[in-house]
Amino acid sequence: MTANFMNTFQDEQLKWMDSRLRLITELLSNIKIVKLYHWETPMRKRIDDLRAKELSALKLLATVRSILNIVFSSVTLLMALFTFWTFAYVGGPNMTPGKLTAQIIFVSITLFGTMSGPLGMVAHTISKSIAVKVGTQRIQKFLLMEEIDSTV
Repeated sequence: MTANFMNTFQDEQLKWMDSRLRLITELLSNIKIVKLYHWETPMRKRIDDLRAKELSALKLLATVRSILNIVFSSVTLLMALFTFWTFAYVGGPNMTPGKLTAQIIFVSITLFGTMSGPLGMVAHTISKSIAVKVGTQRIQKFLLMEEIDSTV
């Protein structure tokens, strides 16, 4: 679910970036005509509008990534709290309340601390995997486009 959500935002951001870069390329290719007819201001406005849309999509993508990082960073703490709570209520013999000692707590905290690094990397890995997927889809779409006959 999160991956599809991020995939949509990544795709939208790249769409706006493509539009902006296409317009800049068009502007640079036809710079003499733009200068001759004094179209600098309208072209700049179009580029600025596309840049604003791209920035909006980029901010939304960064927000989703930040939320994902927060969630995966807090997973370790939530796991520790849930484990201690479970042990305190049903961790003893025959589902009786368990006795939390300093040894159990410190060993558990060390274990969860060791797990926090790899769990924190999960969000980063998901984010980068989505970027790779979107990039691969864009390259595939480009490579499968119909070729233009250069003899015409």
